[in-house]
This record gives sequence, C-alpha cells and structure tokens, in this order.
Amino acid sequence: MRGVIESTNTAMADGKHAAHNTEFYLKEYESLRKELDWHNEYVRSTEKAVALAVGVVWAWLVTHPQAKWPWFIPVLFVVLGILRSISVSRHFGRLHEYLKQLESAFSANGDPGGWEHYLRWQSQSLSKSSIAFWTVLLLASIGVALYECSL
Repeated sequence: MRGVIESTNTAMADGKHAAHNTEFYLKEYESLRKELDWHNEYVRSTEKAVALAVGVVWAWLVTHPQAKWPWFIPVLFVVLGILRSISVSRHFGRLHEYLKQLESAFSANGDPGGWEHYLRWQSQSLSKSSIAFWTVLLLASIGVALYECSL
C-alpha cells in the first residue's frame, strides 16, 4: 500500500516521515470527511438563517410601512447568502478532489473506490436543492421589494 502512495506523489515520497505516511493519510482522510459533514451542516444552517432574516425583516416592514427602500434589505441578505454558499461549495470541491486522491492511493482493483469516487462529485458546484432554494428566495425577495416600492 505504501508503494501506491509513493507512486501517486513521488515528490513527497522522500520526506523524512515517508515510511509512516499510511497512518497519517488515513487519519487525515477521517478528519476531512468530518469537515465535509460539518460544512454540509453549515450550508444548511446558512440557508435557514438567511430565510429567517428575510422573514423577520419582512415582518418588521409590514408593521412599519413608511419607508420603501428598506424592502430591498432582504435582497442583500440573499445575495450575501448566495456568495457564501458559492464560497463553501468551492471549498467542498477542493476537499472532494483531495479525498479522491487519497481514496485512489488506497484503492485496489475491483473495490468501489471510496465514497468520493462513487459520487463522481462535480467540484465547485452547488447542489440542485441549494440552487433551487437560493433562486426561489432571491426571486421572492426581489418580487416583494419591487411590489412594495411600486405601491
């Protein structure tokens, strides 16, 4: 197995700890998988927080109808949420690619190749559910702002 890792990355195979790299890579893989799970929870919590913020601002604006421009504040929240989700998604992509390299190093012929290979995950892309969520929330916040400003 060590030979597989060394042939995958010959530039680092001569490091002073190369003889013990298998344990390091396995622990790193476990740690990175946990980080991916945490990031997935973070993305979902960002979506919930932005939706809640938009709802709270709308509720406040309904009770304070004198100003028109604040109706665009929720649009700003949504745009910032989209940018944050894209950033996290790109980080996901880098983690996925690296985990695929680690899985390749420990894979043998005939095995499934690991979770990252099974997914054939497209790096730097948002999930379809995230795209749908952000699209609907953005269109709704723009639509409400335009409607309220036209009254």
